[in-house]
Amino acid sequence: MDSLQRVKTLQGHTDAVRALAAANGRLFSGSYDGTVRVWDENTLNCLEILKGHSGPVRTLVYAGGCMFSGSYDKSVRVWDCRTLECRAVLAGHTGAVRALVASPQYVFSGSDDTTIKVGGGCSVSRMFEAWQIGICRWYS
Repeated sequence: MDSLQRVKTLQGHTDAVRALAAANGRLFSGSYDGTVRVWDENTLNCLEILKGHSGPVRTLVYAGGCMFSGSYDKSVRVWDCRTLECRAVLAGHTGAVRALVASPQYVFSGSDDTTIKVGGGCSVSRMFEAWQIGICRWYS
């Protein structure tokens, strides 16, 4: 990266873009329009529009092969980065989810409800599979 010149402007969201994360050659953008768009980093074309949140998407984090999206709808959705399918909806917050961060063992979500929920109990690299079979849980 020798210079910081604008290469292209990505368009498509219908409201403010408030979250960005990159993983596996793709850019993920979360918007107040309630969607997560997936962009190819090489072509800069939109590959997919991930729908499911009923409120604005405020935060994104990549962990264990999945993209986690936090929303004002009080949920965290877990998207498989390979298939772009929603693998889980993590509930438990009573306020908007405004922050997500991942460590080697956990995914943390911060909310307007003044709490931080902790997802894990296993390594993040196996978190998706573990959630599916109930080993990992979203702590209350």
